Amino acid sequence: MDTRTAILEKNYEAILQKGFQGVRTDKVVADLGITKGAFYHYFPNKNMLGYAVVDEIIYPNFVGVWEDSYQKLIKNKDTHAIDLICQTIEKIASFSTGENISVGCPLNNLIQEMSAIDEGFRQKLAAIIDKQYFFIQAVLEKGKEKQQIKLEVNPNEWSYFIIAGLEGSYTIGKAKNNIEAFQASINSLLMALRSLKNI
Repeated sequence: MDTRTAILEKNYEAILQKGFQGVRTDKVVADLGITKGAFYHYFPNKNMLGYAVVDEIIYPNFVGVWEDSYQKLIKNKDTHAIDLICQTIEKIASFSTGENISVGCPLNNLIQEMSAIDEGFRQKLAAIIDKQYFFIQAVLEKGKEKQQIKLEVNPNEWSYFIIAGLEGSYTIGKAKNNIEAFQASINSLLMALRSLKNI
């Protein structure tokens, strides 16, 4: 692993535990055994590091899973759009456990912490939500075209509802530090989605 990648990943881990404002980059640099000069060679300030974490770690992870779902639907005509969305949510939820539920969602955490105080963060985090929305809406639209989804379903509204339901589940799980509460919220979201099927 190159130095830049090591700095990014180590700081990402620290952000998960302490939030962006709580991270001391000098301590992370010391833990990695590199000089401050090496850090500043790649990142002139802490905000530029944070932007890179969003662009290079959070964005690919949180957008990629929904893009994969869209591509699966395009490649396999027999796939049901709602089943695919539910499977994607279940995959995302499976990364949360009783040991890490108190950490919450990295995307949600940064939105709550940084959007109101730093426009650069706000724009980058909003771009992730926008791209998630794009792919979820595309899956729902395709499902309607294939008559898999009830005609009255509004893909625009439901795309936001899915994102909100998922992120809200993380908020509940984090606040209560309880994986069962998180899973109960996820299960309700999945139930609501399955009710959209055109049976």
